[in-house]
Amino acid sequence: MAGNIDPLVTCDAFIKILEDNLGTKFDALDTAYGDSITLTDVSDYRFGPLIEHPSYPAMVVVGEEEEEPDDLLGEDIFFLRLNVRMIVVGDDPLVSWISPVGVTRTLLPTEYLGLLLKRMARGVIEVIRSNPFLTISSVNYCDRIFFEGAQLDDIFIDQDDDSYFRQDILLAFRVQIST
Repeated sequence: MAGNIDPLVTCDAFIKILEDNLGTKFDALDTAYGDSITLTDVSDYRFGPLIEHPSYPAMVVVGEEEEEPDDLLGEDIFFLRLNVRMIVVGDDPLVSWISPVGVTRTLLPTEYLGLLLKRMARGVIEVIRSNPFLTISSVNYCDRIFFEGAQLDDIFIDQDDDSYFRQDILLAFRVQIST
């Protein structure tokens, strides 16, 4: 049985790993940081870009075939790129934050949403690093996920409602699929 190089199947397997493990990871990170910020479970997983999401935090996973097979390795190796966009929103212009040492600070939306996204990204990366294999090929093959990088986007402030803030982070992964 050959590996499956369909990007949608790969995205589905990737999302399944996160659905099964990310909530527990977020709880562990909340405990480890020990401050007043609590990570909310991802409530909306999608396979493609959308203008609006039914709920937040949201995650969009888009996969695309990246390279031709490598015949030099004696088997066909395909690579897919997975772009994972996590989106959070806020409606408070200022957020009170109590640090682990008990100091209270007021965070601007850019600071608060950026902090949330960086912690969420850490959770996703740690979950994938502890579960780096997808189950989309037969037992004879290895489908492995590699983290490549992250980029925090600028904050979006709604021009009609300046109390609505949105920020995204893009995580890039590469999946090696043997067929």
